[in-house]
Amino acid sequence: MIEIDLIRAVGRLNSAPIRKILNPGLHRFLSRWWARRGDGRVVPAELFFGRRMNVVLPEVVSEQIFTYGLFDDAVSWLAVKAVKPGDTVLDIGAHFGYFTLLFSELVGKSGKVIAFEPTPSTYGLLKGNVASYPNIVAENLALGRECGEAELSDHGLKYCAWNSLAQESRLGDLPPGISPTKVAVGLVSVDDYVRQNKLAPGLMKIDAENFEAEVILGAEHTLRTHAPTIIMETGSDAALLAGGHLIEMGYQVFVSEGCGRLEHWSSDLASANSKFKDMLFVPPSRMDGFLRSAQ
Repeated sequence: MIEIDLIRAVGRLNSAPIRKILNPGLHRFLSRWWARRGDGRVVPAELFFGRRMNVVLPEVVSEQIFTYGLFDDAVSWLAVKAVKPGDTVLDIGAHFGYFTLLFSELVGKSGKVIAFEPTPSTYGLLKGNVASYPNIVAENLALGRECGEAELSDHGLKYCAWNSLAQESRLGDLPPGISPTKVAVGLVSVDDYVRQNKLAPGLMKIDAENFEAEVILGAEHTLRTHAPTIIMETGSDAALLAGGHLIEMGYQVFVSEGCGRLEHWSSDLASANSKFKDMLFVPPSRMDGFLRSAQ
């Protein structure tokens, strides 16, 4: 069962320092150390649920995937709890495809995952990682309020986790020698994409690096018609604005401090936004089913 596999993987990640090195193997840490001398190299990684993907060392997301077979135990846990077989999932900001592959495993053959990644170089690895799975569609697109074209700040493969359409990057002060390249990318709204492809999303994962509000404002019809559950990266003003819009629509907030922990948040959104890096927003129509599955 994938939930048990995740708990075991997180246990290895959180084990005592010496065991934390010995369990995945010393060679993995040596590979990570050696890769930090360069600008990034593609290596294979095995995920905790048995699938494989290519990652880029020493990119920060890739290092954890390469070493432990997972990334972000809290979001992985939220995904396991929120996604059901047969669901259609929109993975907005798919990176190299770790969560895309996890969603694909969770929705099964009867479900579908649409993975959106706007950065051309990142999308190249994503497309290769998901090409053999018929329930995944990869799109080299950004999601926003409207359709057209947008300018993205591309920090290169080594720092691609912080690529953004927003003017202010979450990366903050750039490392010495790093100057982002401006790249024109295609932009579409969730509403237009869902309507054109006749989709009924059950879940949306949004990791848009300070562009979350634009994504939500472009999903108004989808949210009201299909009421998908939302897993969203938080901690920014853009996320606070997006989350506030969801709460106005009746969504309720759940937070997690890690695998195995889930809390129905009853305090104000601003305090959750400052404390947690990700939140789960559940619409009224899915609350009963979610609470049963989350127990």
